[in-house]
Amino acid sequence: RQTYEIGIEELNAALDGHAASILEDISLNFITYPGHPYGPPTPIPAEFFEKFLSSSLRALHCQNTVLERGQHLSFSNIRQLTFDRVEAWCNTQDIAAFFRSMPFLESFSHTHFIASQRHLISLSSESLPAPRSVHMKHLRVLRLEGPLIYAYAAFSCLIFSPSATLIIKDPIAGVPLLSNHAMLIKFGVALYDHFAAAIQSGAYYSRVHCSGDV
Repeated sequence: RQTYEIGIEELNAALDGHAASILEDISLNFITYPGHPYGPPTPIPAEFFEKFLSSSLRALHCQNTVLERGQHLSFSNIRQLTFDRVEAWCNTQDIAAFFRSMPFLESFSHTHFIASQRHLISLSSESLPAPRSVHMKHLRVLRLEGPLIYAYAAFSCLIFSPSATLIIKDPIAGVPLLSNHAMLIKFGVALYDHFAAAIQSGAYYSRVHCSGDV
């Protein structure tokens, strides 16, 4: 397997419509400055969604990019979604819509996620998505690594199996969770509700780790 830099125009020429319609796994790393691994995140061109994100797509891996509002609707049949340094939503209500559009999602990993000034998310206890409002019955892995306040905002709106792998962490050690007491209570309730059935049934977990910020 080899990887190399390619422009959107080259990609358009390399894949005709028939080839694009049968793609099942795509990995994208957007390079803003050639020769540098990172730079300002780059929006995914609209023509890419139109030509390459077909109903056959099952796995998508994106790095260093921005999703424009509504682009996640192209992920309706996706099973595995991996983001690194991706700006995935504009506000808290978009978080619920984002997951609701992917009913077959089995694995979601979002690491080093960002919110730029252009898509700055303002969080308050009143602005959070409705708790446990999106049922993800196929979800088996949820990994959210970034500012904890945004990670818990995403987690709290989801319903999925308590036996699924759940990782919520802030890669910056020593950052306090949040000072808003009302939001802290809501996140605590979301965690309890997620594990309530397992607690009541006496389920056994081989490994549980809570950081000092939880």
